[in-house]
Amino acid sequence: MKYKSAYIRDSVIVEVLFNQPGAAVHYTLELRDPTEKDPVYRTPLSVKKPGTIRFKAIGNDFEPSETISVSFFPAGKKIDSIRTSAPQEFYKNQSAETLNDAVGGIANFRSGHWTGFNSDSVWIECSWNRPQTIIEIDLGLLQDEASWIFLPKRIEYWKKDRKTGKWLINHSKDIASTAKGPKQVYIDQTNFNPEIVTSAIKILMINHSNIPDWHESKGERAWIFIDEVMVRSWNYFKTQ
Repeated sequence: MKYKSAYIRDSVIVEVLFNQPGAAVHYTLELRDPTEKDPVYRTPLSVKKPGTIRFKAIGNDFEPSETISVSFFPAGKKIDSIRTSAPQEFYKNQSAETLNDAVGGIANFRSGHWTGFNSDSVWIECSWNRPQTIIEIDLGLLQDEASWIFLPKRIEYWKKDRKTGKWLINHSKDIASTAKGPKQVYIDQTNFNPEIVTSAIKILMINHSNIPDWHESKGERAWIFIDEVMVRSWNYFKTQ
């Protein structure tokens, strides 16, 4: 399956690569596995709305394949300016603007869309020319522990006070334990109630001190990989 991004700003094209005589790929937008009664994939699909598409290969002389699913999310507000702490050397020439370009959401750290950090903490500062009402922030993170990439230990959300210009912590939460986890694109979703009205936010991520003991590279520094920062003035996940 090929698609440029899991984040929709206008549309995303989804292409299925399949060639098995006597079998066809069926798909559905419903919350169930596809059946032979569902539409047959023939040409690339143009996805314009958030949701999940499920695909399954079915043929008379074959056992049905496993169901493959892909989810798409709304991209959120465009951020006027975005800065980060220093990424690892390999990623230092990658613009911070890629964290808000609505491109990515693929669980492969070599895709060219991820920015990697292997420091004790990572910060992202997002600012706008005018104050914004913020109700939800979704942060795209990669979990791929075989590649030393872990979810942050803790995430803090700060806002810039409109009167004093000082940074004030608004929300914080622990994210990851040291237990094993799946390889995945992890969308950390945070709601703000009451809503935030500010011209700038800062996201601070605290890294694990060391890779845990169960890992073959225990004691080494863990990595944090970030793809997309999605800021919204409405609750996407609460409407699902």
